Parts: sequence; C-alpha cells; structure tokens
Amino acid sequence: GERDPALVEHDQVVADALKLVHDVGGEQDGLVPTAANGMPAFGHYRRDPDGSGHVPWALIVIGVSGGRITSLNNFLDVDRLFPLFGLPARLEEGAGQPEQAGQLA
Repeated sequence: GERDPALVEHDQVVADALKLVHDVGGEQDGLVPTAANGMPAFGHYRRDPDGSGHVPWALIVIGVSGGRITSLNNFLDVDRLFPLFGLPARLEEGAGQPEQAGQLA
C-alpha cells in the first residue's frame, strides 16, 4: 500500500544526512529504507564490481534521540541480515527506485 508521505519525506531527510556524514548514497551507491529495533535503518548497496547493478554492503542503523541523529551503526553481515529485514539481495541497474523493504517506526 501507499506509505505515509511524512515517512517518505523522513526517509529522504535521513538519506541526505547519510550522504553528508557517512559518504553513502552517491551515484555509485543505493539506499533502501527499513527499520531495526524500532530505529530507522537502511540497506546500503555498492555498485557491483563485476557488472551492472548494486550488491549489499552494510545495514546502517541510525540512533535517534530528541529528533537528532546520535549514532550510525554499520553491520556488515549482509548475507545473514538482509533477508531478515526483507532487503533485496541485489539492486538491478535501471530498475528505478527499489520497492520499500520496510517501514520506519
């Protein structure tokens, strides 16, 4: 179904913050929003060095307190974690924005 427009806007604000402080989300990277333990999170994908598309790189969990980002935690066990969070195993080139994998709580 349709996502709450406020959540979509929130996802973009967090993604923009990640671009600034964590050097992700550039032209070579992909971010798919999800949630972990009630906190906003993103599946982070890097360009596949063997061809087109993007492969999993990290699960980024964002600590938030008082409306501010207080921490960025990276979990690199993507083979185990991405399926648990409903994140795609791969982002194909030219597929447009990936389907929403989860909802921010």
